[in-house]
Amino acid sequence: MTHLKITLLGPFRIERDGTLLVEGTAGKPWALLAYLVAEAERPHARERLAALFWPDQPEQNARQNLRWALARLRRAIGDAEADPSFLLISRDQLQFNSASSCSVDLWELQAGITAEDDLPTLSTAVERYRGELLADSGISESDLFENWLAAQRIRLQRQVIAALARLVAAAEQNSDAMCLEGYAQRWLAIEPWAEPAYRALKRA
Repeated sequence: MTHLKITLLGPFRIERDGTLLVEGTAGKPWALLAYLVAEAERPHARERLAALFWPDQPEQNARQNLRWALARLRRAIGDAEADPSFLLISRDQLQFNSASSCSVDLWELQAGITAEDDLPTLSTAVERYRGELLADSGISESDLFENWLAAQRIRLQRQVIAALARLVAAAEQNSDAMCLEGYAQRWLAIEPWAEPAYRALKRA
């Protein structure tokens, strides 16, 4: 069975059955994949995707570019051989198939980040945050895409910081200085100006 390992947190990276397909800077087909994976909970109109990635192109040209990017992407990830397919494709919409054989670090983070009372799960989730979403990837020249990306980065960072604040509080409550120091340092690595993290580090 064809399997994809997709890394969206930190440098962009895709592996297919253990073979590296792309790492770091990539083009529009990979930008399309990254967007569909990050927004996999719903289908996306082709018209909107074309406008998102080729906003300066006439509609017909933008849709043609989308078809080209989709065809290239499907070949690269082996979509035709995958069962079930990675992409759900209709005449008007595209969606990444979350039931396909894939592992996505972003999904794993999102699944565990809300487990406020399950500290081991919460700790494992924040470890998935190895950098901001699509860090230094430069995979799109579209301002609309970059605006979406900036908003997603802010949202994820806030979620991770909230989780780290919860872990810091739990470590203090349990008098676990080692964990307290580790969580505070991780918090400061993400938000260097965070005064609560500095105070927690001193107490540790």
